[in-house]
Amino acid sequence: MHVNARHKTNNMKIFVGNLDSDTSEYQLYNLFAEYGTVSGISLPRDKEHQLRGFGYVLMPIKAEAENAIRNLNKKMFGQQYISVSESMHVGQFSETLVM
Repeated sequence: MHVNARHKTNNMKIFVGNLDSDTSEYQLYNLFAEYGTVSGISLPRDKEHQLRGFGYVLMPIKAEAENAIRNLNKKMFGQQYISVSESMHVGQFSETLVM
């Protein structure tokens, strides 16, 4: 299930901030899948393997990604309001969950 996403150049990379510490890749996938195709999820963790409070979602169809951003930004997810925007981070995912 984990693949390197560096070859997925057509994907829109979406930043998701203010995530609960117990958020899973599957929960984030299910949230974004309501708006279209999700090709990958990355939830960076610290040295103790704790979620760092943010993640990335890859969506291959720009219109679906933009719709997800519009509808999910400042939405309650878990116990917190999440921040959702197009990622400005140019690095590659270290881990990506692909469904």
